[in-house]
Amino acid sequence: MARLWYTQREWDRTVGYGTVPDEYKMGEFEDNWKESYSKLQKIKDAQKECIVCGCPITQQDYDDYKLCPWCYQESITE
Repeated sequence: MARLWYTQREWDRTVGYGTVPDEYKMGEFEDNWKESYSKLQKIKDAQKECIVCGCPITQQDYDDYKLCPWCYQESITE
């Protein structure tokens, strides 16, 4: 299946030179992609991490234990 669009990085890897021609640029998809990426980045920035294993945890778990449920359970049973 042929590609409908390329980023500049993909174009450089595939073709090896030049800029992406207008017919292969992301165009209208680029705005949607950037918008969804920024939403995901805001969610990721708001997430807290377990101090033991580093997995993402809820704000409630962070406030209560600073641990994910699995690490919290392990700390209780030890």
